[in-house]
Amino acid sequence: MRRPVPVLAGLLAVLAACDPTTGPAPDFDISRDPWIVSPAGMRVFGTSRVLVVLARFADSPAPPLSAADVRAQLFAAGNGGPVNETFSLASGGRFRLRGQVTSWVTTTVTTTALFQAGLRTPSGIEDYVTDALALVEGEVDFGRFDNEGPDGIPNSGDDDGMVDGGVVVLNTERNRYCDGGTGRGPHPFARVSWTLNGQPYATQDGAANGGVIRIGGFTLMSAIGCGGSTVSANVMAHELGHLLFRLPDMYHVIGGAGEVWATRRWVVGCWELMAAGAWGCGTGAPTLDYRFNTLGPWSRMTVGWSVPRLVDVGKDSTYDLDPMDRGGTVLKVPITSMEYLLIEYREGASGDRRLPGNGVLLYHVDESRPLSTVTAAGPYRVSLVEADDDSAFHRTELQGGNRGVAADAFGAAVTAFRAGMHTRARANDGSPLPFQVTEISVNPVAHRARLRIAPAPVP
Repeated sequence: MRRPVPVLAGLLAVLAACDPTTGPAPDFDISRDPWIVSPAGMRVFGTSRVLVVLARFADSPAPPLSAADVRAQLFAAGNGGPVNETFSLASGGRFRLRGQVTSWVTTTVTTTALFQAGLRTPSGIEDYVTDALALVEGEVDFGRFDNEGPDGIPNSGDDDGMVDGGVVVLNTERNRYCDGGTGRGPHPFARVSWTLNGQPYATQDGAANGGVIRIGGFTLMSAIGCGGSTVSANVMAHELGHLLFRLPDMYHVIGGAGEVWATRRWVVGCWELMAAGAWGCGTGAPTLDYRFNTLGPWSRMTVGWSVPRLVDVGKDSTYDLDPMDRGGTVLKVPITSMEYLLIEYREGASGDRRLPGNGVLLYHVDESRPLSTVTAAGPYRVSLVEADDDSAFHRTELQGGNRGVAADAFGAAVTAFRAGMHTRARANDGSPLPFQVTEISVNPVAHRARLRIAPAPVP
């Protein structure tokens, strides 16, 4: 049962309630932004909240970071912390993510039992998560995290009785990929559709429309980076892409001997949070901390944060491109009925801190291909057209690939994209592009790029 509210806090709440001029400020204003809810039940404009539960395994050492440390590194900065930064940038400042971090609790589940059948649920993982949730019932009002409705007030009656998206559960062990693949914690993952006995997990908090607030998803990862001293904000941002917005992984797992990052084709590389954006660019051991890159244009379009400008490929036109923190221009250039390019200009900004350089990026999208690239062979649904044409994103690091370099972007060494000069200047069926992109230039002082799109010359 819930612990009683402290007397002082209770008195303040009563006094506030007696003042008719005060009340909770809505987290969403429908007169300013469209009311759009993600497939995970998260409102994608306005302010939303995520719950972070800190839960040790039964055989884990004392946490190296206090709850206050975790809270400060994730959410306490003036801009809402690094996770909010990256989503705020991607949304043009129209989505803000706030969070509550619980006290540390200790579950009954050991690191070994985590990967075995559960004692109370189907798996040790679910035993661990349900343990953690039960232990924080006394300090968490789960209704605060049910706020996808249009009035912007949590658990007000226009919400669905579900925690939006799900919850984050952090442990004290290094993630499995740390320490040469010997970390005792699990590899981070998101369970985006979670039920027990056919129903989402039931909390003890009442829902405005009857019943109780339920939880239908969670993500599980370490509270610390591989170095042991910083919060894995980069990993959390990536997993929240799954949990809150149902975005897919945008890399291809090849597997085999070697570190995790060396056995993947990164496909869109570090230019995309759902690919290597959380791992960093280049090659070798990644820097896993609070600096990482945000979502690319396909992900932003999928969430509802970007509406690309459709290009008429039958006309010869010049286009100016603004980076995300100055409007975030995205062009959509049709190739076939199912294929197109998305074009953007990227430059480093708060929330996009580890770009290998500035430049114009071209993404080839084929809507006929599988949504997730994790196990699907190419051609992929979304892939970056590398300006240097070296196909490094289609090879693992062990095969000579990388997670991203400055030469991936157009506008410096390479200023055109057309049939005959680039191997990717074709549709997936091999036919040449019906257009060409030329005169690509970047003006970092003006924070703008420019390019020309015209019909392809008739052979």
